[in-house]
Amino acid sequence: MDNKLEKETLIFKAELMSALNEVMDYLKSKNSLNITISKTYFDNILTSYFMYGEEAVKVQILYLKKSLFHWRGPIARRTKKILEKFTDDISPINDI
Repeated sequence: MDNKLEKETLIFKAELMSALNEVMDYLKSKNSLNITISKTYFDNILTSYFMYGEEAVKVQILYLKKSLFHWRGPIARRTKKILEKFTDDISPINDI
């Protein structure tokens, strides 16, 4: 891997971690059935990674992003855009 690609990968991973922190902060601040579902997806990201690898994390984040439909505002838009970038190589759920 060349240095430019490695740097871009590290920057993207930092953006992804920041986005997941934004999601965590949002989920901590709310309480409803939809939030409970979102929290379940969020809480299982790490487990998915250890059990099945990065592809499973992408699927978990795809479900998480879909469950955050009620989250609005500039932080939500920025965060969802980063999550979308991470999962853009996964087929839409309806196409599986």
